[in-house]
Amino acid sequence: MQHTTICIVGRINVGKSTLFNRLTRTRSAIVENTPGVTRDRKKALFEHNGIQYLLIDTGGLDPEFDDAPAKAAQEQTRLAIAEAQLALFMIDARSGLLTGDYEIARILKTTGRPVILIANKVDDDKLGGSLHEFMQLGFGEPLPISAEHNIGIDMLLDAISEHGKPSPAEPLRTKPETAIAVVGRSNVGKSSLINALLGEERHIVTDAPGTTRDSIDSVYRYEGRNYRLIDTAGIRRLGKTKNKIDKVASIIALKSIDRCDVSVLVIDAREGITAQDARVGGYIVEAGKGCIVAANKWDLTPRNDAYHSKIINDTERKFAFMIWAPVITMSAKTKYRIFKIFPAVDQIVDTMQKSIATSDLNRLFQKMQQHHPPPRQKNRRAVKFYYATQIETAPPTFLVFTNTSGNIHFSYKRYLINNLRSEFGFKGCPIRLVFKHKRQT
Repeated sequence: MQHTTICIVGRINVGKSTLFNRLTRTRSAIVENTPGVTRDRKKALFEHNGIQYLLIDTGGLDPEFDDAPAKAAQEQTRLAIAEAQLALFMIDARSGLLTGDYEIARILKTTGRPVILIANKVDDDKLGGSLHEFMQLGFGEPLPISAEHNIGIDMLLDAISEHGKPSPAEPLRTKPETAIAVVGRSNVGKSSLINALLGEERHIVTDAPGTTRDSIDSVYRYEGRNYRLIDTAGIRRLGKTKNKIDKVASIIALKSIDRCDVSVLVIDAREGITAQDARVGGYIVEAGKGCIVAANKWDLTPRNDAYHSKIINDTERKFAFMIWAPVITMSAKTKYRIFKIFPAVDQIVDTMQKSIATSDLNRLFQKMQQHHPPPRQKNRRAVKFYYATQIETAPPTFLVFTNTSGNIHFSYKRYLINNLRSEFGFKGCPIRLVFKHKRQT
């Protein structure tokens, strides 16, 4: 009989083996209060609603345990996740949300596997009503159960059945298409650029600002890969726009940024960076998207090294908040260097999905603290960083546990981000840092 493979993952001592025994109706998994009992992958079959499942019990994924047996158990857990088609992510409702839960959530998100979040040890109604904090993990509201007392197991089985026979998510590079939003202020050549890429006059182009109103999608294939090119209206300052249609068009353009993988911010190379260009860049950073700055109309400039340096310097100065965005000089009219966009987009998409090992991340944070300690807050003790872990990709987002509930100064955040970018190469995408007091874990 064909079966679906499911793995149970979670921190040490949250009750994974108890659930394994409950679902398989066996006592084959050792259950003990001592942390780290389970190390190898244990497998057993069970059946529900005519579907057979292969269940895998795993050791705990806890960064605090770094001895050789613990590391081996964690490697076995990662192999189980790779083998499974569905993951049951178990958390301890009594202990609340802990650092290790964020780390496991990060690992699961990078695999693309379907996940059912389970809050174990919910033995009474009071605990069942206080599970909203676990939604921070990004898998929705957890399903409350007690594996030991057989509470909520039927609901869990029904949830498993709803997934049918899930299959591993396709890797990013085999996605049907990569979405590229071509954005910028009016009359910088956004539609001309897309027409030049497509090789046809699919989008109306005139010298009048505001010709494009709706966001228009076109699918284009380049060197064996598919791209969705999103042409957008010129983005205007909403507070300064009196024309209702222009205001709606700007809002639609901003929403196009939300649904893209990478934004190409088109500027007029003759005029340099304007205040509105910087505002559009701010929207891209706020949306957490990768970005390429396309200096268009290069054929109308002196096109020499001195002018190129001027454009680069101007971009770095006025786009200081996204100095990480690569700049491509091009001409939509002559097609000069326009196809440089696609390899740059591919590189940014790969970078956005990069996951940094927690051990490497914490080594860097220790090094940064030693080299340049965080500034002491007014009337407070010195700021300390205890632990850092990556909790999201696209954009790369890092959770840092500290000894303060106050804000970290923006200049020190910039120092941390610059070092993360220098160490791990996050070119073309923003980096987000989330600070949390250690007591909140």
